[in-house]
Amino acid sequence: MTRKRFFMCGLCLALLALGGVASEPGAVVDGFVESLTAKQAQAVQPIIAHGRTNAHLTEAILTVSPAIVRGLHALNADDLAAADEHFKEAAADTNPYIATYARWFAVRVLVRREQFELALASLRSLQNTSTDRALLADEWQLNVGLLQAYLLDREAAIASLQAYLDTYPDAPAARRQMASEQLANLRAYKEMSIEEARDLMDDSRRRLAHEDSGEPTIQRQKRIVAVLDTLIAESEGGGGGGSGGGGSSASAGAASGASGGLGSGASESAVSASEGGVGGLQRVDPAADSAEWAKAYAKDREAVLTELQGDFPDRYRDLIEQYYKSLQGTEGE
Repeated sequence: MTRKRFFMCGLCLALLALGGVASEPGAVVDGFVESLTAKQAQAVQPIIAHGRTNAHLTEAILTVSPAIVRGLHALNADDLAAADEHFKEAAADTNPYIATYARWFAVRVLVRREQFELALASLRSLQNTSTDRALLADEWQLNVGLLQAYLLDREAAIASLQAYLDTYPDAPAARRQMASEQLANLRAYKEMSIEEARDLMDDSRRRLAHEDSGEPTIQRQKRIVAVLDTLIAESEGGGGGGSGGGGSSASAGAASGASGGLGSGASESAVSASEGGVGGLQRVDPAADSAEWAKAYAKDREAVLTELQGDFPDRYRDLIEQYYKSLQGTEGE
């Protein structure tokens, strides 16, 4: 599967905040209602009366948190700076339920910025401190596994995704299917393959874009040299075992699948596109944002190419250039 396809399939997933599975949802919803002022409780009562799922709790929280609504509108408009400010404002709310959901939505900003390390740390913090203030425990566990795969920590990702499947047998079928597919991809991952080289190049590019030239980035680049050296040696020797697809890559496995993974753009917002307020929840076509993520992950290719070519021997140049040309050739598919 091409890099474009897995980001189109996986990172444009809809409605992360909707339809979550959690234990004792009634207790969480009751706690939220009790935390409200009398006026706020009256405003959310019609919503809660229709159900006590995460979808209803999310809509109720949006009803009483204009800052989160503004943040979601900004996120949909790709104004990440404004979205970050609005979610920070909501995260400082004295109501712990509003603050928890604001922190959850803020993870989306970190993912859109490709700050995967910070996003994972934020999710871990939510898991450790806030499960009694949200109906998102299953989604948090799933997305921890996805982020670990984005960071090429395959062993940790496998453990997290398996834990998700073991702990949440009643999670939505689409999410469980996605987790199962990711596990299969991660377990089939082939080292010393062009897939590994591509993943390492993408991660190196991401780190350099964030001005991270420290030891992890150096180790990534050394590994790229080793992988390319192996591929070239096999190619010169007539072997093709290491230069094939090698199965789906770790980041490919993490990003592909059905509804339920780390989302983006308008499809992840639980707020109506109208300017008149919350306007109820709506499901948005996840394909609508595919071009956005295809473009996001195509950026800065020349920067990493220049960086790699500056450090690598000449014999690697043709392989690197061929790789980038192949990526460019798939953008129109």
